[in-house]
Amino acid sequence: MKTLTALFVTLSVLMLTTACGSGTQSSAHGAVASNNSESSGGVTPGPVAPTANWKDVTDEMNSSVNGGVMNQYPLIQINAAAETIELLIPFSFGLGLGVSPILPGGFSYAGLQGVTIGPVTLPDGSSGWAVSVPLKYLLQKHGAGLQPLGTLPNGQPLPYFPSAEVDGVAITLPAQPKYQVTLYVALKAVAVFVSIPGVKVPFGFGYNIVNKAQTRNIGYVALIPNSGTYAAGLYVAAQIPTDVALALNSLVSF
Repeated sequence: MKTLTALFVTLSVLMLTTACGSGTQSSAHGAVASNNSESSGGVTPGPVAPTANWKDVTDEMNSSVNGGVMNQYPLIQINAAAETIELLIPFSFGLGLGVSPILPGGFSYAGLQGVTIGPVTLPDGSSGWAVSVPLKYLLQKHGAGLQPLGTLPNGQPLPYFPSAEVDGVAITLPAQPKYQVTLYVALKAVAVFVSIPGVKVPFGFGYNIVNKAQTRNIGYVALIPNSGTYAAGLYVAAQIPTDVALALNSLVSF
């Protein structure tokens, strides 16, 4: 474990240096996130397409990591057939954390119909989870199944997430009970935090997730460090730009 921790710290420093050394602060290329909403620069509004279609939506929303050893890893995807947004949780985070939890058969959260968590293989061959959330919950009030919850489990603000009304729920997976999943939902925004018990993370860092054209920040991925008795974890967030949300309003079944 000491060897793994030392390796992790070394690689973490290298990634942090890469993230901060670029000197870029633009909307699509920074490595530092804030609690931005669209109005404060988190997302750049674009023109409203005259005819809404799923191809335009997926072109704008399907997004990959911008920077570090996970550069170009696709972590945000739209499933047009299922009308869901998928956030991919990269357990290795490119660092070889020694964490690869198996989730056989996936999991459906009964408290919010259509929310599922299932296994996925990332470009480097490592294991991850795909958290799927129906888009309709990001376009209108979601109703039952969630409660007001606007912070990470350790009490810190949610990175790259609007400061308006946020609801969430902590989900315990029967197949992997020690990896608690916390889901956050707001209008035009969704995020997920997965705790990783038993791993010591002295400091955190993250990267923006940008669309294919690299013209918009769509989300953010971060490694959250240990805080007191709270476990470290992985965090992925996504925001839907206003013009894309307008298109989705005419495409999604409510």
